[in-house]
Amino acid sequence: MRILVTGGAGFIGSHLCESLLLDGYQVIAVDSLLTGRLDNIRHLLTHPFFRFIEQDVTQGVDIEADAIFHLASPASPVGYRQYPIETLLVNSVGTYHLLELARRLPGECGRVSYSRRPPRCTVIRLSIHKGRTISGM
Repeated sequence: MRILVTGGAGFIGSHLCESLLLDGYQVIAVDSLLTGRLDNIRHLLTHPFFRFIEQDVTQGVDIEADAIFHLASPASPVGYRQYPIETLLVNSVGTYHLLELARRLPGECGRVSYSRRPPRCTVIRLSIHKGRTISGM
């Protein structure tokens, strides 16, 4: 199974990529490196089931995958203040492009939302059925 992880070079995304690889999945990480760091995934670059693409998801994504985890976004108040427009675009236009990609693929798309205070993570499972997005937790 091939998994697409946007924001794959970020702190959480890189750990998700590592975990998915340990579980035997093929992983394609996409990250613009706006706030993500290549150092977070450097140890994965030689893994035979890992591929990294430096790309901004607001420009669209055309990658075949069985499932999508959308984590691309600056993930801290510092990032939000430093990149306010980019944050809005990746969370709107980037999400739109990934939902369009999910519509064409047989898998599912998950949007991960997290906050620093209190620390918590929410995964929203988005299933595409007959051209309609059905959201569920």
